[in-house]
Amino acid sequence: MDFNNQLKRIRESNGLTQEQLSKILNVSRQSISSWEVGRNFPDLEMIVIISKEFNISLDQLIMGDKNMEKKLIEDGNKTKKARMNIISGILFLIGGSLFDVILKS
Repeated sequence: MDFNNQLKRIRESNGLTQEQLSKILNVSRQSISSWEVGRNFPDLEMIVIISKEFNISLDQLIMGDKNMEKKLIEDGNKTKKARMNIISGILFLIGGSLFDVILKS
């Protein structure tokens, strides 16, 4: 389950409208709507507030189920690989430049 669906489920299971939840969290109703449709996400501080307000663990709120956990791990691995590719490219350019300087000396 994605965060947006998890938030909507929590809101509905507590019998709250988006307007009522927005007042509890001190945000606009549009923010709640954006979070629930997955257009954007709350910052970490707000996620902690939601977790405390509804007595739900951060793991359960963010990951929801094993599919989300797997997706987060896969996305993290892709990010690490992309960073390593960038670092490798930079090191290759630096090494090539140093080699060029040595050859010209």
